[in-house]
Amino acid sequence: MYRSNTFLMGQLNTPMCFKTLLNRVSVRIGLLAAGLSVLAPNALAQDCPLKGEWVSNEKMTVASLQATGKVSDQQRKTLSSGFFGKMKFNFTCDRVTTAAQDGKISQGSYKLQGIDKTRFRLVLTNDGAKEAITSDEMTFTSDRKCFFSTVGKMNFQEYFCKTP
Repeated sequence: MYRSNTFLMGQLNTPMCFKTLLNRVSVRIGLLAAGLSVLAPNALAQDCPLKGEWVSNEKMTVASLQATGKVSDQQRKTLSSGFFGKMKFNFTCDRVTTAAQDGKISQGSYKLQGIDKTRFRLVLTNDGAKEAITSDEMTFTSDRKCFFSTVGKMNFQEYFCKTP
């Protein structure tokens, strides 16, 4: 029996008995399975880039707010005195729990809509809601430890960073 250029056996251009062929195929399948089991956690991590707890980062958000020049002194004072830094998101691969500034907790499912390597939107469906809500565009920071969303007419970024 002659075989050549097959995925599981590689290049085999020599005659062999069926038992030897099965042994080689079994070894190749075993190696392939071992390789996939090592790669699987990394693949899953890529499928769930938001998995974990993300907290509003007051320092980064206030710095962005102050840099815009579009915020009145009164707005800056109000928004710079503990308004940010309280909201939290806790993501699994398909569910999110949100703890708002006022302490209100909401839960629901979400889907991630990728725009490119760093930008995305969330399609959120709160438990008991009839319709999904699509978020504004969000962007990961270059180190992917935080993401931000631009806040309306004031044009500053609210940052959320992953807790260790």
